[in-house]
Amino acid sequence: MAFIRADRIVDILEYTEVAGGPPAPTGDPFDPYVKWWTRRRAGAPCSAERLAGMLRDFLFGDRSGEFWRLYLDRGLLVEDGRPDSDITSRWMVRQEEQGLCWLVDYNPRVYDPPLEHVELYALRLSPTPVNMD
Repeated sequence: MAFIRADRIVDILEYTEVAGGPPAPTGDPFDPYVKWWTRRRAGAPCSAERLAGMLRDFLFGDRSGEFWRLYLDRGLLVEDGRPDSDITSRWMVRQEEQGLCWLVDYNPRVYDPPLEHVELYALRLSPTPVNMD
């Protein structure tokens, strides 16, 4: 059952060593154009809002870029037998129809019922990585 009022449908991808392979080690230098993004969930309902003003400055300081807060329903990784809290800074959210990608910037907040959603902060990627599954 979906609780988020979605304004878009997204795919959830994980940064991996090779196409479809295991997660890349945490100690690896982050380079989305050398490693691979592997789709872990397709067609997930999502709501997104661009952050501006004091909240954006508080979270991201003087970093440059376009920052967003994304809301997704619980159970994103249930088919892999993994908790939603696994979505850390080595994950990407991709909106296929408009070619938009966001890189997860902080570990998400995972809310139990009755709220029951995943809330994460993300950085808009530009250009988007091309080496996806």
